[in-house]
Amino acid sequence: MSAPGGRAAEKAALRAHHRRLRRQHDPADLRRRSAALCAALQRSPAWANAHTVLLYHAMPGEVDPSSLELGGRAAAWPVVQGAGEALRLRGPGPLEARPMGRALLWQPGPACPDVDPAAIDLVVVPGLAFDPAGGRLGMGGGFYDRTLARIPGRRVGLCLREHLVDAVPMEPWDLPVHEVFVG
Repeated sequence: MSAPGGRAAEKAALRAHHRRLRRQHDPADLRRRSAALCAALQRSPAWANAHTVLLYHAMPGEVDPSSLELGGRAAAWPVVQGAGEALRLRGPGPLEARPMGRALLWQPGPACPDVDPAAIDLVVVPGLAFDPAGGRLGMGGGFYDRTLARIPGRRVGLCLREHLVDAVPMEPWDLPVHEVFVG
């Protein structure tokens, strides 16, 4: 195990590498592969047993969960609040764009109803990279880890094969996903 400073440096290098990979994805290929990953998730027991699902709006180059067919399930999406805070969870409604780095992050606006984290059965968690044991490399803001700690539901990641690594360097506060769908 490396020293904490070493893990931070490992994570930074891994983030830079996977951000570069994301910029190289062909949009049509990414749409096709995202749809295949969504189909795999929809065939899983995790999906079959879920009543309320936390989704995300994909950023450029990210696996897009928008082709998931809810089939009567309730849905919620994260809302980034301030730095160092957990995500607020809101139901469907009008979206607003917020700058996030160089991209726009689409999220539910203030008119959307709040969702109780305890009601969420399944969380589709975004990530720059995952490992087979469920380790997840996020964007580095800690928003999801603070939020996931409040959600009792099962956590899954959708991962393109080139973003699957042997091991994600994990800190004690990093919460892994329970299952990674790779395609």
